[in-house]
Amino acid sequence: MGMSEDMALVKSYVPDQVKETWKEEAEEQGQSLSKYVAAKVEQARAQQQVPQTSNTEEVEKLQQRIAELEDQLDEARARQPEASATVSILEDGAVKQNLSHRCKTLEELLRELVEDVAVDQLIREPVETRLYELAAEKEVEFQRGAGWRLTGGDRR
Repeated sequence: MGMSEDMALVKSYVPDQVKETWKEEAEEQGQSLSKYVAAKVEQARAQQQVPQTSNTEEVEKLQQRIAELEDQLDEARARQPEASATVSILEDGAVKQNLSHRCKTLEELLRELVEDVAVDQLIREPVETRLYELAAEKEVEFQRGAGWRLTGGDRR
């Protein structure tokens, strides 16, 4: 069986074991060894032509995206009205829950509101989050057994 005119001979020297492995794989796929090797070479060439991004580039892109998302989060927090906690307290009915038919002064009511579990849960998370943000900015610090305090020279 001869070669067609549009074909060219390419020789390759490989260990006998490699040739046998390729020959078995070619037979399993119903191809000649020559067509099998040519297909594998073309497959490898196609993969080389696909642009490969390095891990460094990908990490830089992800870091940039993280920075963008952090900026968006900061902007969203800045737009959020400071009175949102107050509105939530009023909407949740915490004020009514701390009233009864007995009269209370505003000071008594405020003291009870601050001690209220629902109000505590509402306030605790944002305050704690802000403390950790300030700690990350080295403006405050936490000492086990003592609590939070300002860092640097501003001590009260």
